[in-house]
Amino acid sequence: MGTRIRIGTVPFDVIGVLSENGQSAMGNDQDDIIFVPSTTALYHMGEGEEDDFEIRNQAEIVSTATQVTSTLTMLLGAVAGVSLLVGGIGVMNIMLVSVTERTREIGILIAIDARSSDILSQFLIEAVILSLSGGIIGIFTGIGIAFGLGNTMGTQVILEPSMMFISVGFTAVVGVFGYYPTKKASTLNPIDAMRYE
Repeated sequence: MGTRIRIGTVPFDVIGVLSENGQSAMGNDQDDIIFVPSTTALYHMGEGEEDDFEIRNQAEIVSTATQVTSTLTMLLGAVAGVSLLVGGIGVMNIMLVSVTERTREIGILIAIDARSSDILSQFLIEAVILSLSGGIIGIFTGIGIAFGLGNTMGTQVILEPSMMFISVGFTAVVGVFGYYPTKKASTLNPIDAMRYE
């Protein structure tokens, strides 16, 4: 205190020093700030000169943060949609392999008078359980990562149970992608199926 500094051509007397604050939430260094009287800061710009100041209020900051959050939500939604589609194709491929490997079993079931609907139900239930298992593992993995990052960054993690239920519901729906291979399994000729090597 008592030191004189010069900003541009204007001299200022230091009347106090703020305590260290570190970086703000926006990443700005709060320790590189100088506060001067508003009447002194008016440097009387000439007409047509570019502004040498900017004014920001909390409403603008909140508006920007909201726009960023909305954009990120849309991007994450798009990524989630693509992930569900890829997951559904993966389930369909796994079920196709399962049907192929169990062709003789399917033939035996048909030979002992199992209905097509029974075989269809069996394989569909397997596909849904497979998808649900993956979804539940994914949710617990996501919770673990969220809490790990929260502890590392010193932020609070808030879980939304409704979102978890929606996620599990979507993974169950993805299991329906196994319908095509299961339908194929339910219409196999029993004799051809039992001869399958």
